[in-house]
Amino acid sequence: MTTKDMKKVQEAIDKWRKEHADIDKCRKAYLDNIPEQVFASMAFEGEDVSLEMLEEYLKTLKEKK
Repeated sequence: MTTKDMKKVQEAIDKWRKEHADIDKCRKAYLDNIPEQVFASMAFEGEDVSLEMLEEYLKTLKEKK
């Protein structure tokens, strides 16, 4: 990774931190990202799962809250 690449990554991290300084925004971003995390994990394990299904399931869980 070049110095220029590292600078871009650091800028992206700094931007994300600034946008999510509020704990509620940070929680929402994390919860909204769960389907992608599960999808990536299951794909790594060779499991076939639909990202759309995971997103719908998360939506259902949020409604029950």
